[in-house]
Amino acid sequence: MSFRRLLTFVLAAVLAILAPVSAAQAASAPAPGAPRAGFTAASYCPERGEQVKTSTDATVYLVGPDYYLYAIPGDVYFRLWDRWQPISINDHLFIDCYFDALLLANSHLAKTANDATVWIYDRDSGGYRGITGYAFDKYHFSWSKIRVQSSVEPKSPWLWDN
Repeated sequence: MSFRRLLTFVLAAVLAILAPVSAAQAASAPAPGAPRAGFTAASYCPERGEQVKTSTDATVYLVGPDYYLYAIPGDVYFRLWDRWQPISINDHLFIDCYFDALLLANSHLAKTANDATVWIYDRDSGGYRGITGYAFDKYHFSWSKIRVQSSVEPKSPWLWDN
């Protein structure tokens, strides 16, 4: 192979690597906090409701509905639970299980005086998500942390249900 042909081949390969992502590729990229494809087959990936961290970072994560991963800010933790829950250490979390995490920013539990539905505020889902009784128990949320508010708006179309 001639030097010129080799140089053309290398240049084409570099340009292919650096090429902008197409709209189709961007659309198929995982959503923030979404699990990596096929991660549930890995026995070391956490289950829904599990709180987990890595050995190299103090951030606590919650595996939420549909296996989305949520980082729990320190000021939010005790708005959802009365005390620390069991937290597992998982150093495969961002290698085999997740790309990144959503942030449960400003999250809290709420209800209105006229409705027994309990809601969790999830900014990234667009507002308050209704929590099913099953999910409330699975995630070990604290009943004493539920705020009674005049309204729970805006409401997200997605439930916190599994």
